[in-house]
Amino acid sequence: MKRSLSILAAFLGLTAAATPSFGAKLDVLYTFAGYFPQKDGQGPAAGVVADAQGNLYGTTFEGGANNDGTVFKLTPDGTETVLYSFAGTKDGRNPAGALVMDEDGNLFGTTGNGGGNGCTRSGCGTIFKIAPGGTETVLYSFKGTGDGAHPSSLLMDGAGNLFGVTNQGGAGCAGNGCGVVFEFTSAGKLKTLYTFSGGDDGSNPDARLIADASGNLYGTASAGGAFGQGVVFQLSPAGVESVLYAFAGGTDGSRPFSGLLMGKKGALFGTTDAGGGSGCGGSGCGVVYRLDSDGTETILHAFDGDDGQGPTADLISDARGNLYGSAEMGGTNNDGLLFRLTPKGKFSVLHEFCSAPECSDGRLPEIVGGMIADGQGRLYGTAFAGGNDNAAGIVFRIKE
Repeated sequence: MKRSLSILAAFLGLTAAATPSFGAKLDVLYTFAGYFPQKDGQGPAAGVVADAQGNLYGTTFEGGANNDGTVFKLTPDGTETVLYSFAGTKDGRNPAGALVMDEDGNLFGTTGNGGGNGCTRSGCGTIFKIAPGGTETVLYSFKGTGDGAHPSSLLMDGAGNLFGVTNQGGAGCAGNGCGVVFEFTSAGKLKTLYTFSGGDDGSNPDARLIADASGNLYGTASAGGAFGQGVVFQLSPAGVESVLYAFAGGTDGSRPFSGLLMGKKGALFGTTDAGGGSGCGGSGCGVVYRLDSDGTETILHAFDGDDGQGPTADLISDARGNLYGSAEMGGTNNDGLLFRLTPKGKFSVLHEFCSAPECSDGRLPEIVGGMIADGQGRLYGTAFAGGNDNAAGIVFRIKE
């Protein structure tokens, strides 16, 4: 998310070719209007969640009544409703993480900014709840000190406790903090479970956590580690952190911005934003990797730019073990793409995005938190920009 905001202006002026067909059909379910004020929202950075009726729910980083972001609902017939527009003050601003939904239909999420006067007065972010009727409750406002600053996507357990990371805050890292792992309990208390030092333990985590049956948490930190290129970590229920893998920044990848997917026998799957080769200006275009329980990393695919660049979204899998994800950039149009990787290592591009007038299906599919799938094997996600001349982003569905 943070990277896209800085590169967005540079990419909006590019002229792209028409998108070729890859045997998968992409439907644009909704295109955000993108004129000021962008009341329907602008810049959906995260993926969506769905209810039993097939309604989709998500966030936009900007837009809404105050241009500070929204929480929206999209019905199966394509009708969008803004459930909440952030005001940019104590209620938060710039939601960039994926939402989670409880059994009562309440939505829980975070804002990267707002919530108070800390963090150079922009606010350090919030945890919020949106009731089915659209009422927002700020559950917690980060202070930017020991509790962290700038939270990302949440994980909810069966008891309603929320777990997450902050990109900054805590101790170290020249006073800004290197980030923390936190728990927000169902009783309304925030606990700091771990504070990153910025050394071998990693720093600046960005992605959603996952958990195993024993209550261990797993995640990635985009920087730090033995080589300064990020780590995969485990955090025990007692708060003990173990670095499962430290990226070296070469063919093994670097900068893991995405979260993890747990497979059979405890194997972890993920992506890195860079590394994997010498392409993309020498820093590498990113990789898909598997990390076995003994700490052995296997590169399943190294991107070369033509087949994508910068895979930052969480992976998902189907019953056959195929992995699905997105690359934020790259492809024929340099607008990003969706891909599939089979258990035997066959890589396929499912769809290349195109922001040119003849296609206008969106661009920059960051999809923080990853895509979701329905019972018919259709995938749902977002693209941060494109879709019209105002480049406000889309919600899509794709089916092979």
